[in-house]
Amino acid sequence: MEEESFSAAGYNLLLHDSSVVNQILTLIKLHPDRNDLVVRLAFCLGNFAASHDQCRLDIAENPIASEFLPRLLARYVEEAKTDSDAAEKAQAKATNAGRMLTENDADLGSSGTKADTAVKLIRLYANVSIHPDAGRAIAVNEAVIRPLIRVLAECRYSLNKF
Repeated sequence: MEEESFSAAGYNLLLHDSSVVNQILTLIKLHPDRNDLVVRLAFCLGNFAASHDQCRLDIAENPIASEFLPRLLARYVEEAKTDSDAAEKAQAKATNAGRMLTENDADLGSSGTKADTAVKLIRLYANVSIHPDAGRAIAVNEAVIRPLIRVLAECRYSLNKF
């Protein structure tokens, strides 16, 4: 007998129990300051939403996703900007000292930096938006749209610096 992969097991659980989406969103709401947890849970939900229509609807219809997550996204977007400014200062300091930043100096992985977490939350909304009804619900939610516009504006500003 072939062993079921972790991903397939998660999808099968979602297909048989839609309360899993609410449980994951509740965990995020209970631990919003745990970047390491939020980034992984948002990643999992994003994967589920990318693959399953019903999951997209479950997320879009969940009050945590429509009311709490947008505020959390806005916070992570703002904090990522601060982290980015600090990283630029650290790189400038290292360069002035004649060396490059190493992995010991900065978090280069997907371990829950503010920027990583913001990206995973944005990706979650993008994958939920694949469903026409869920996409409309997100598109009219100003709380979701504002931080997305802020990210786009910052990217435009950053690109203009080059």
